[in-house]
Amino acid sequence: MWVTALSSGAPIDGATVTVLTPQGKQVFVGMTTADGILTIPGSATLKPQTAAAGRGGEDDWANYRSQRLIAIVEKANDLAIVDGNWSNGIQLWNFGVTEDRRGGATRIRGFIQSDRGLYRPGETVFFKGIAREVGLHSPPRVPAGKAAEIEIEDSRGQTVLTTRSKLSSFGGFAFELPLGADATVGDYYVRAKLGGQVFREKFSVEEFRPATFEIKLASATASPKPGERLTFELGAKYLFGAPASEAKVEWSLRKRAHRVAFKGFDQYTFSANPRDWWWDESADDYGEFLADGTGETDAQGHLAIEARDGATSFAGPVDYILSANVTDEADQTMGKSALVTAHKTGFYLGMHANEFVQAVGMPFGVNLVALAHEGARVATRAKLSFIRTVATCSWNDVGSRSFERCDSAEKVMFVRDVSIANAGSHVERIYPTEPGNYIVKAEAKDAAGNPVIVASEIWVIGKGEAFWSGDEGDRMTLVASKPVYQPGDKARLVAQTNLVKPTALITVERDGIIEARVQKLASASEGIELAIADAWAPNVYASVALVSGRRGVGDKHRPLFK
Repeated sequence: MWVTALSSGAPIDGATVTVLTPQGKQVFVGMTTADGILTIPGSATLKPQTAAAGRGGEDDWANYRSQRLIAIVEKANDLAIVDGNWSNGIQLWNFGVTEDRRGGATRIRGFIQSDRGLYRPGETVFFKGIAREVGLHSPPRVPAGKAAEIEIEDSRGQTVLTTRSKLSSFGGFAFELPLGADATVGDYYVRAKLGGQVFREKFSVEEFRPATFEIKLASATASPKPGERLTFELGAKYLFGAPASEAKVEWSLRKRAHRVAFKGFDQYTFSANPRDWWWDESADDYGEFLADGTGETDAQGHLAIEARDGATSFAGPVDYILSANVTDEADQTMGKSALVTAHKTGFYLGMHANEFVQAVGMPFGVNLVALAHEGARVATRAKLSFIRTVATCSWNDVGSRSFERCDSAEKVMFVRDVSIANAGSHVERIYPTEPGNYIVKAEAKDAAGNPVIVASEIWVIGKGEAFWSGDEGDRMTLVASKPVYQPGDKARLVAQTNLVKPTALITVERDGIIEARVQKLASASEGIELAIADAWAPNVYASVALVSGRRGVGDKHRPLFK
């Protein structure tokens, strides 16, 4: 619980907080500290519920409102009420965080899997699992003296195995399920319960035939450009060597944007889009459908497949994926896919900023590299630009409400020529002098005159005003200086908002709130620093709430929360 004044945004010391159930039963009373903070046991402690187990997902309550609590806050003649069921337009799913209302001092995290996932009647299914106990202020550890309770149901809902598996000294466990020759086909559900926590696995039992032939599929077009005609060669032959002739073939072609990445340059971006983060997994997209067709293998089991992308402009390199299904005369179908990348430029520029959040007056390094399609280094000359986003904002009155409108423009801080060698690593040092949002961009040209561009977004924190975001919503983006840290590192965070002289509540969370602190900021551009603790491994969530008090008369100067 965090209590602040609407007038100033300052924390309220000595406010009395009374926590009640919706039926009016008092379950907790406490008083806020000088930071306006009061630590309250979670609803799982104040209002324990019995979890309802379900085969389709995690244990949960039929209605999340059963965990609802209401807090009444009083100080002098002021009174405020907050309902744990209110969302105020901010839900956990807005931040990509799953909701978990079970709470507790420690939690069991478990994982279980079968060795194959697909079995025939008469085979034996082997399982492995691992478990860790996670506490608020300690690293994950092996649960002491516990055994996993195992239950397996077949596709008809009948229990086919009930057993216990004791954990090893490493927190692992294993068991097996022999399937009878008349075992029910379909999906089987495995439920392992350990320390009140449940984790699951699913596997299938089917009557299936082993493969009798194989498919080879490859592109016959060498180094295509986006939009060029593509040719794929398909070959099908039986495992005993004879060609699968006169086999029916159905194929489809799709495309997706190619995510440029090279081994040994894992933390580099090769994209011209400064907001295209290198750790994103968008390359796993299924892609956009282009064409499909049918055919038949010849006497040698071969078929040539031709298709073309009808688009006329391309933002970057493209992956073309051909998927083919081949059905032989015995009506057995096998599938195969092949991928070919069409490159728009002759090489790529790569960039790696040491950290994405920097401090005013502190130099930071930007690593640059030029790589050919296969990953070999090439030499080139490039133009390096350091660009700041500058905003002009104004307030607009609409009836009784006011809102801020901001227009942004780019201001080039400097441009310099750089030479990138075909060996070693080229580093450019940049000295930011003002806080704000920046883009570092490098531009070159390949042998055909095509522009090769790479860009990365950087945030610079420090005293002074900076434009972070003109969003009117309550949710704000929080940017971390790096995606991965080591214990002892210092994480810099940027809360992207334009609140004036805000007060910040910073919490570090995982299975509950690990720590909380309040910090007064002269401006949001100051940023926030956190020292990474060893007990935070393997991951934590940082949450920042900002408030600013009333700054004058009228809606324009109203108290704000982000």
